[in-house]
Amino acid sequence: MLLSGVAFAAEPRVLPLPWLDGPCHDLRYPRLAGEWAVGCGPSGRVDRVLYLESRRTVLLSGAAESPAVAPGVLYAPTRDHGLWRLPSPEVEPDVSLVPLSGLAPPATDGEQAVLAVEEGLQVFRFDERLRRTYEATPAPWYPPAIAGSRVAWVDLRDGSEDVYVRGPDGERAVAAGPGHERHVALSGDVVAWIDDEGVSGLDLVTGEGWRVVSDAHTSRRLSLDGGVACWEAWNGLDVDVVCSDGLTWGGPGDQRNPSRQGSRLLVVDDGHALLLVFATPESDEP
Repeated sequence: MLLSGVAFAAEPRVLPLPWLDGPCHDLRYPRLAGEWAVGCGPSGRVDRVLYLESRRTVLLSGAAESPAVAPGVLYAPTRDHGLWRLPSPEVEPDVSLVPLSGLAPPATDGEQAVLAVEEGLQVFRFDERLRRTYEATPAPWYPPAIAGSRVAWVDLRDGSEDVYVRGPDGERAVAAGPGHERHVALSGDVVAWIDDEGVSGLDLVTGEGWRVVSDAHTSRRLSLDGGVACWEAWNGLDVDVVCSDGLTWGGPGDQRNPSRQGSRLLVVDDGHALLLVFATPESDEP
């Protein structure tokens, strides 16, 4: 059953992706990487990608537990992995790698990456050797986020989980309430996060924000594309996918792990990977 908000004109085209049905050790996968979807094979690690337009499938040269994902890019920082620029299945040579995997999975915007370590945050471009370290107290498990000149992360410095952003205007806490703010995401100028009572977003340039009250305690990550966020929400019986623009995907069993990019939404529906393709009001095609 689909409950569609105003963003789309009709029911979606539903495309099963059985090649990505393999359960991942890190339950935040499979997910979208631009025109690609990435997922796991029998090993339970991310080792495969699928080109959405042609259904072309590519097995990667190695498998990674929790790689950073951006459109057309996967990155795992340890020395036995590296950077994949799709569609090549091979890692690029001479890319900045680190001995340890960090406190949490890394994040990338396709040109640079951020890694949470004991000392704080390490930020580096793929085409440079220099790594910048910012002092912070990043929480384990929750990946940081990066977009252009900004990084965001979940910080523990005040004894609770708060969201901090560092950018051209310095560092500041954007969510530091008495509860726990977590699952931070960045897209362009927008930062979003989940807290104990809902999901919030903030435009870091205009200062405009939004908030959706939602029971998102089941969420494993927050998907953010532009100003639209998607997450898992407990409806009292099971888990549905909810997005900030009013789109909801529910039905029998659990609908989990949303990954949204434009009119595409990748979900795990009762254990199976599905790609939902929505027609916008301006589009004639589903």
